[in-house]
Amino acid sequence: MSVPNQTPYNIYTANGLTTVFAYEFYLISASDIQVTINGNEVTSGYTVSGVGNTGGGEVTFLTAPANGSTVIFERVTPTYRLTDYQDNGDLLADTVNKDFDRIWMAIQRAFIDLGLALTRPLFGGPFNAKGYRIANLADPVNAQDAATKNYVIEHGKSNLARTLRVPEQSVAILPTLALRKNKLLAFNDLGDPIPVLPESGSAADVMIELASSDGSMHVYRNASPLARIIRASILEYMTEADQQKLLIVPGANVIADYALKAAIADGVMVLDIPWNVGALNFGLDPAMLPLGFQFIGWGCRRPYTIDDDNSFLNCGVVIRVAAGASFPFYSTGRHVFRDIVFDGRDKTTYLFYSPNTATQFNGTRLEGCGFYRFAIGIGWASGGAARYIGTMKAYFCSISGNGDGVRNLIDSMMFGCTINANDRGVALTGGANNNFFGGCRNEWNTGDNWYAYQSVENQIFGELCDRAGRGGVVAGAKSSWILNGVNVRRSGANQPVGNDYSANFIIIDDGKIELSGVRTGVGANDSGDGGTISPSYNVSALGSGGGTLQVSGSDMTGFVTSAINQKATTLNKSITGNLGMDDDVNIGMTQVVKGRRIIGSQSSGTLAGSAGATLSLTKTNIFQNSFDTYITRSILIECRIGSQSLGDDIKIPVRFRRENLYYLDILTSGIVASSARIGLSGTGVTVSLSINSSTGLVTVQLTNVDGLERTVNVSMLPSM
Repeated sequence: MSVPNQTPYNIYTANGLTTVFAYEFYLISASDIQVTINGNEVTSGYTVSGVGNTGGGEVTFLTAPANGSTVIFERVTPTYRLTDYQDNGDLLADTVNKDFDRIWMAIQRAFIDLGLALTRPLFGGPFNAKGYRIANLADPVNAQDAATKNYVIEHGKSNLARTLRVPEQSVAILPTLALRKNKLLAFNDLGDPIPVLPESGSAADVMIELASSDGSMHVYRNASPLARIIRASILEYMTEADQQKLLIVPGANVIADYALKAAIADGVMVLDIPWNVGALNFGLDPAMLPLGFQFIGWGCRRPYTIDDDNSFLNCGVVIRVAAGASFPFYSTGRHVFRDIVFDGRDKTTYLFYSPNTATQFNGTRLEGCGFYRFAIGIGWASGGAARYIGTMKAYFCSISGNGDGVRNLIDSMMFGCTINANDRGVALTGGANNNFFGGCRNEWNTGDNWYAYQSVENQIFGELCDRAGRGGVVAGAKSSWILNGVNVRRSGANQPVGNDYSANFIIIDDGKIELSGVRTGVGANDSGDGGTISPSYNVSALGSGGGTLQVSGSDMTGFVTSAINQKATTLNKSITGNLGMDDDVNIGMTQVVKGRRIIGSQSSGTLAGSAGATLSLTKTNIFQNSFDTYITRSILIECRIGSQSLGDDIKIPVRFRRENLYYLDILTSGIVASSARIGLSGTGVTVSLSINSSTGLVTVQLTNVDGLERTVNVSMLPSM
């Protein structure tokens, strides 16, 4: 049979006499009924009749329940299946129906229980206890937890114990702010509080005046009130709770955008930050710093390198980009940041930022600050592109643990700064020109220490460039570096031995590097903890060629494999007077080739291996005025005959003179030849010289006599 729609419980109040009570719901088994008296389950002392009847039956107690007790009968159906059906067994209707009946009975019971639960409307709103108490509730922990009666009473007692109380049931409220400010608290004849003026000149009067918002105007130093000569502090714009947290809790992150905005709104242009143990967090609601705004810290300890937040403990004054922010505040320009440790939190943020991508924060000064864990320590980016900072000056700053330590300065100067352990040290690209780095230490960066691309006239004077992971100083296309008095050593720490980028100096395409008084070195890591001995090369010239290397008065012994690794097809060189690198000049009118000084460049060619073949090479001369004294030179011709161990060379002294035209005289008496094979009438090759009377250009022509191929170099020597 089907399960009727019944209420599966009955409730009675016993009279102490009745022993038989009806239950008005369908039972399949006598064990499915639960009997409770006053909330306690009873499992014996009664019998159940009427099992299987849809209308129910009776429960007969052996002893009548006590007068006034509550007797409850409930149908409690097991929530598991009692019948195990076998494969290919009989599906008897009575058995199956009873199993399904049990399911529906259990569902009815579940809906009864659900109706007793603490619920709320489906689409929101509070839970509804329907007038019943909620017992055994725990004391609250979080701000929005429900409170127990005991917690409210005890908390109220605690608060009340700290208040000024009266024995009466109530007391009148205090007057309004306008009526009670700068007054004393008194009580009238009714005992109600009233404000009264202190006696003029009394201690109370003085103390009230000093405690007022303009109290500092009443205290003088010499001829000026203190309000005019003391600087504002960020603490005076912070809540007491935030002040205590900042000053007492080590490493505490204190959100302070509101305080910075309040100070700016108050007209503050120089804002002090006292030494503290926490970290001021800015950027969730960023303020706009006015042009010329200054942050002045009361001293800070700048970590040399950083690992995590613990590295910033006891640093004194720390400004950190707030979690979830991209920058701490909007900057404009002419700022001064002094003695502050700035922390970008996760190497994705920027210290400098503006909604205007053309902003360069011109004229900003950074003094004794630290910059850590920014995408760019000093610099900024927007829209996926690096932007520029112009005319900035940084003094004695530390820049570590950033993506780029310094990026894209223009017309700026850095003095005595340490740039270390960044992904890349200094990167100047796309017009970041005319910067000066004096006495700056740039070391232990993962990539290049100094990198430039399409940025010119950048100067590095003094101190150390050490242990770059890649190139020490890299001049990419259309860029230039000028170095003076710098120690550049151990570059290429993260490169394999022999790699092109294992070099103290790298020139790519037409980049340019000028060195004077530079000292280079080779080595592995510090303190004997291993690492690759580097660099492989002092200079690597890579790319399409056209680069320039000028070196003078320097120690260029700092390499493992060779001084110069030239992979580029051409490299303009002016290398003179150095240790570890031969003189080599191939630019200008006075050049040095393989240790020999010559006029102009060396000309080279091949004289074909057939009799009568000719080879003409031209030589330029240093400009000569009309009717100047005669100039004597020598034309040096050096030949190698094919792959044989034979060669010819000849030195021909010549005299240049200029009247209205140019003339060349061969001083035959001074000709020196290696053999008769080469000469003005040589048996193997003949030599003739001529000069363009208008331009002074000298042509050297060789004519093959013996039919042997020759490789030829022609140089003009500065003297006979």
